[in-house]
Amino acid sequence: MLSHAPRFDAAAAERLARDLYGFAGTVRPLTSERDQNWMLETSGGERLVLKIANALEDPAMLDAQQRAMTHVGASLDLAPRVIPTRQGSTLQTVDGHLVWAVSHRPGKALGLVRRRSPVLLEALGAEIGALTGAFRGFDH
Repeated sequence: MLSHAPRFDAAAAERLARDLYGFAGTVRPLTSERDQNWMLETSGGERLVLKIANALEDPAMLDAQQRAMTHVGASLDLAPRVIPTRQGSTLQTVDGHLVWAVSHRPGKALGLVRRRSPVLLEALGAEIGALTGAFRGFDH
């Protein structure tokens, strides 16, 4: 699987964001194991995450991820929003890889937080509870 990971450079990612989504800006890579993710920021401060899937990724898995985000997003502001291409699709094939985009959710990864206070952990628990509740009725 890792040998089929995408290897797009920053210029290609910027081109994809512009051509597929109409967003022009600069990208920086985000950590990913078998896919490629790019944070794009426009000159106006808008942000989106461009996702380029592994060539072996099952399109049904990406569809399930998108449907889960959409379902949760209907009741919670917690989930990123799937961004359709300018043609209205949510997945686009480019050089054998499925490309999609989601809105950026600001924050800091919990693993990067040195001190996890009781207040922080309580807030995390409340968000997990809300997320669990938001999945009620979801089946894909």
